[in-house]
Amino acid sequence: MKITDNFTLAELTKTSVKANNTPNHLQTVNLCRLCFYLLQPIRDKIARPLDVTSGFRSDAVNKAIGGSGASQHLDGMAADINCSTISKADLFKLIAKEFDYDQCILELDSNCLHVSYFMAGRNRGDVLVRNKIDGKYVYDKYTKKQLDTLNV
Repeated sequence: MKITDNFTLAELTKTSVKANNTPNHLQTVNLCRLCFYLLQPIRDKIARPLDVTSGFRSDAVNKAIGGSGASQHLDGMAADINCSTISKADLFKLIAKEFDYDQCILELDSNCLHVSYFMAGRNRGDVLVRNKIDGKYVYDKYTKKQLDTLNV
């Protein structure tokens, strides 16, 4: 199912885990909202393909990969993305400054950028940088103004 010009339900539900990863109706609505209000506008702005490395995750998939039980991926509200022609840090700063989102997380310990979208007027606009220190995830919160001085 094509959601927007550049995103499909199949790419937002793909997984290498051998488990059912089919979203229910509400999760599908959330995935559509994520694409329509965040992923497609990002794609339109940068005019380059975005690779969704992880979108929706069923409980079984989330558990298999060690995801958080509170992950927005479970609700169809989040995606981990990459762009092969823009650095992860530059894409992070662009999204954090110019778009409406619930969370924008630069994951320094992985090869992706986490973005989520809840609902217009209800998004928190959290700007976070994640590191893994002594086996634990540590999140540092930033303001949009601090992004100009962030050295990553």
